[in-house]
Amino acid sequence: MKAISFDPDTALSVYEQYGKLHFPEAELKPLSAIRRLWQQGVYSGLGFYHDGTQIGYAFFVTLKEQAIALLDYYAFLEAYRGLGCGSQGLQIMTHKMHNLRGIYIESEDPDGEAYRSADTLLRRQQERRLCFYARCGARDTGLRSRLFGVDYRLLYLPVQASIAPHYEDVTAIYHTMFPPRYHGLEVVLKKPT
Repeated sequence: MKAISFDPDTALSVYEQYGKLHFPEAELKPLSAIRRLWQQGVYSGLGFYHDGTQIGYAFFVTLKEQAIALLDYYAFLEAYRGLGCGSQGLQIMTHKMHNLRGIYIESEDPDGEAYRSADTLLRRQQERRLCFYARCGARDTGLRSRLFGVDYRLLYLPVQASIAPHYEDVTAIYHTMFPPRYHGLEVVLKKPT
């Protein structure tokens, strides 16, 4: 498997084609938000390929001055799931982003307010994702966020540094991603209790 950086047009095309298939509607950003972040120079994407066929993708918000990124979307096509592609993709990702301190990951929080009454299948999927990231070396920061009604746990995948000032990093990422009018209402970051 190899990873190739997307140009903006390819990234938007991949997002439009696959985003709705791989992520709940509540987690999808409007294309205008992705275009805005790309134009600001903070958004990027990688395509994962096997024998010339695209099998997965990843999108990031990267703050170069802080040497951090947020893994915004990460998925593999169904035929390539359960084969170790996700783990290999994270290894490739951290190698390509070797100049960063680390990568933050938002993963749905099965204990979050929005999911307390969720069905068992949804909870299992959320817990499997958390276990997958933990097996790949991501650590729970203790931070929780609620973005437009979706509850997340914030994980940290070290690249160069195993310790990061988590709250300040994630605050900077969210201030880059979301206009000020959403902060405190639709965008809430909670410190560990």
